[in-house]
Amino acid sequence: MGVLIVLDLLLTEFSQIPITVMDTWQPGYASEILDLSFDSLNGYLLFRSNSDGVIYYADPIECSYKGELSIPAGAGGFGMAFSDQSDGHYFIDNKTTGQIMYSNGSGDWNSFENPLGYGGSGMSFNYSYDSELFQVTSEYPWQIYSIGPDTTEFSIYDLPGVTGEISGCMVHDVLTEGQIPPALVVTTRFTHEFLFYGDYSGQLSLYAQENCPLTVLESLGLACDFWNGDIYWSYLGTDSLYYISKLYIPIFGAVEDHMTSVNPVCNLTAAENPASGSAQIVASMPAAGQASLQVFDVSGRLVESLHSGELPEDQNSFAFNASPGLYFAVLKHESNVETVKIVLTL
Repeated sequence: MGVLIVLDLLLTEFSQIPITVMDTWQPGYASEILDLSFDSLNGYLLFRSNSDGVIYYADPIECSYKGELSIPAGAGGFGMAFSDQSDGHYFIDNKTTGQIMYSNGSGDWNSFENPLGYGGSGMSFNYSYDSELFQVTSEYPWQIYSIGPDTTEFSIYDLPGVTGEISGCMVHDVLTEGQIPPALVVTTRFTHEFLFYGDYSGQLSLYAQENCPLTVLESLGLACDFWNGDIYWSYLGTDSLYYISKLYIPIFGAVEDHMTSVNPVCNLTAAENPASGSAQIVASMPAAGQASLQVFDVSGRLVESLHSGELPEDQNSFAFNASPGLYFAVLKHESNVETVKIVLTL
């Protein structure tokens, strides 16, 4: 069983964050893979290839080719990001001109001055506030820029603990029991590390530093599928070929399996019926009291609130129906928190 993690606990108690490789692909149709992003509108994994002069659209299940968008000729640079709420969905940095360019996918590109000038690298949108575009610096001083929606206002944050050139970055949410703050992950190109940062009063604090999960020549881009918490990582392998791996990093899955429940005095169980895409959740209460029972998906989104109010003593059953996937039921009763994992299949 696990518990929802409050960010304060995460920042002070995590000594290690496991990074698990779930799948790996070598897209033979691409001669180069740089930064990554995820198209949340169409469900495509995106990656930039300057050598091919395009942004590739790929199926996130098997990384097969689904299309491409041409980028302006001569647009040097690394960073790329996708936003489903901005005027231009696709964003790239152009180190040739010192600009950030954007397109709605039609093939026409507009631009604005990049506050980083010619020194930008990986890009990401903040999934909580999608109008904020983030980009890390590719050279010292190691910093990340937050660029506002009017493109003229920006904030700069220092990145402590960086040991070499930063390539990819990713901004995503760590689920808490209250406010959901963003967390930042960057990877270093030649020193092959993942660095995890949290935002404390406008300053970024480094709370974990892990080696890349595979031996590589260059660690490159990072991206996240916000809907299910899958992380994607591009890199240059030791055979000098470009790869993309799907990663599992548990802080973005909201529930940590290795942690124990808090004061477990209720017995929370789930009997699953995958054939009908349903589960029967039972909360066995030792005494009547106020309680809440909620179900979250793996990205930390609330799927359904099954109960809020008094629960009587003894067994209380609730039906949960959803599409196939991984879910977590969370029962809160006074100072107690219990969780149970639910897997629904076709």
